[in-house]
Amino acid sequence: MLTEQTALRFFGTTRDVVGKTLRMNNPKDYILSGVIKNNPQNSSLQFDWLAPYQVREQEQLEQYGNMELGWNSYGPFTYVQLAPGADVNAVNARIADFIHSKDGRQKTQIFLFPMSQWRLYSDFANGKPTGGGRIAQVRLMALIAGMILLIACINFMNLATARSEKRAKEIGVRKALGSGRQRLIWQQA
Repeated sequence: MLTEQTALRFFGTTRDVVGKTLRMNNPKDYILSGVIKNNPQNSSLQFDWLAPYQVREQEQLEQYGNMELGWNSYGPFTYVQLAPGADVNAVNARIADFIHSKDGRQKTQIFLFPMSQWRLYSDFANGKPTGGGRIAQVRLMALIAGMILLIACINFMNLATARSEKRAKEIGVRKALGSGRQRLIWQQA
């Protein structure tokens, strides 16, 4: 399957392209089974074409010979959608030793990581989320904004103090000239 943009690039149109042959890497011919809408620019998953996983397996077998695809192959990401209300931590606890149960030599653990956290919390160490990622930039910008706000408050207090000294001199002069309390209050506003 191709996106609309890719279909336009290869065929010049998105109409009547289903069933056409597309040659990839010279010896490979693929038959187009559909055209899908382009992903939005803000989508986390960006792609130009989709193919069944069997295509990738076949390419690896042809490239590396008759290799066995074992539990140490960490090729594709797998995306799952949990039922509403499902507990991610409970699912992670159940699947943590799945690979080890299939191949005792493997120490790798699999885990689910919510898509809602991809953008800000994308750092991992030893296969575990560290809590870092772009959130560090957000924290840095918040710290800088806080410092700017603090400087602005100090500046405002300095200006207010300087202005109050000027007003104090003015009020003293007005009192000396005999201005009444009501007149001073009216002038201050």
